[in-house]
Amino acid sequence: MRTAFSTPGMASIDSRQAVTSPTPTMPISRIFAANSSRASAVSCLESSRPLGRPLRGKITAAATTGRMLVARLASGRDEYQLTIARLNLCAALLALDTVAEARPVAEAGWPQAKRFELQKEWADYLSLLAALEQRAAAAARLCGYAIAAYEMFEGRRDVNEAAAFDRARRLAVSTLGDSEFERLQAEGRSLRDEDIAAIAFGTRDA
Repeated sequence: MRTAFSTPGMASIDSRQAVTSPTPTMPISRIFAANSSRASAVSCLESSRPLGRPLRGKITAAATTGRMLVARLASGRDEYQLTIARLNLCAALLALDTVAEARPVAEAGWPQAKRFELQKEWADYLSLLAALEQRAAAAARLCGYAIAAYEMFEGRRDVNEAAAFDRARRLAVSTLGDSEFERLQAEGRSLRDEDIAAIAFGTRDA
């Protein structure tokens, strides 16, 4: 499987297909690296506390760059880089809790996930999207799907995907309780790719 990740914790455009303009991934990955450690990257995505002003400002700037890159790639033919750019933009928006904007980015990006074998990375952010939209049951099922996807591809989560998954899990457990979360997560492990859109983008909890 060709990986779409070249820097820890955040999807990156394949160096063999580099875009000759600022990418949404470079600011995000460098922001997180500049904040002293992988642990600080996890904390900014996991924490329920507000981001500090300097970090929030930098992530906001990265999201702005991401929006511009997505808009430019959307008018071209490179679906792979567009999918990666949307994945990273979605990650940045969820880090900022900009849920209403993250949803359409995810809705546009998910249909290409299977084509480029990015189901597992997208699943972590879809589970967090559902959790932030207070759809705890959907988040629990998507967590289960994400676990199964990583097992299928024999992959390991990078730091920010792990943080997104952990935050989604924590939010869902706080609503459902441990036993119900575990039950729904177990159900989610048997979901097919074709089942995900209805759960991830539904308007009601599922």
